[in-house]
Amino acid sequence: MKYNLSNIEIFDINGKKTEIKIVKLIGELLYYQARNLDLVDIGMKINRGEEVELRDADIAEIKRIINDPEREVFAFVRKALNDYFTNYKESKDGKDK
Repeated sequence: MKYNLSNIEIFDINGKKTEIKIVKLIGELLYYQARNLDLVDIGMKINRGEEVELRDADIAEIKRIINDPEREVFAFVRKALNDYFTNYKESKDGKDK
């Protein structure tokens, strides 16, 4: 399935949409931390704000990296990314039915 992580919305503590762009962070984490060589190229594309084709295994690996407590990723970024994948997949599954 195709994803564009540039579309992830980040909200502040008051629920107001912020202008924080997390694609650079996600792209760099994938580039440097991925166990899978395919994710190195995907990380580069995400870093550039490009749409990427992700398999379920790729998403699981991205979540593993982002949710690792050893990584310097703020909880609100983790939440936004996890919500994005969940909501995006649910919306696509609903359209296919």
